[in-house]
Amino acid sequence: METTISKLNKQIEQRLKGIKDYESIHINSSLGNLLDSYSIPEKAKLACLTIDTSMSHLDDIAKNNLSKNGILIGDLLSAHYYTLLAEIDDLSYQLSMSEAIVKVNELKSSLHQQILSEYEISEAIIDIEVLFPYIT
Repeated sequence: METTISKLNKQIEQRLKGIKDYESIHINSSLGNLLDSYSIPEKAKLACLTIDTSMSHLDDIAKNNLSKNGILIGDLLSAHYYTLLAEIDDLSYQLSMSEAIVKVNELKSSLHQQILSEYEISEAIIDIEVLFPYIT
């Protein structure tokens, strides 16, 4: 049985066909394995893993001084996520995932601005790590 990670890798390769110069893309293998253990639609698994990969990739740009191409790759992954989300055609799931993206971005912003207490920081990190698979 093909894993969600290998399916996403194939989709990314297809999307990046012809692009030669870009940084490596890290896909969260723990999340991929977790999603593979769920009995849910394949596109929901792929959407969850894709948005996690996109957001992580975009986060890495600042930390690792990735090139401008890194931003474009993150945007391409994000666009791939929205394509998958539209194909799922489940308004409830689409709304939940959109709300999760907003929440994760708000939490990351709060962490960046250093306005959270020590307890809130640990809660924010947990929420950021588990929100997408929880919804999926």
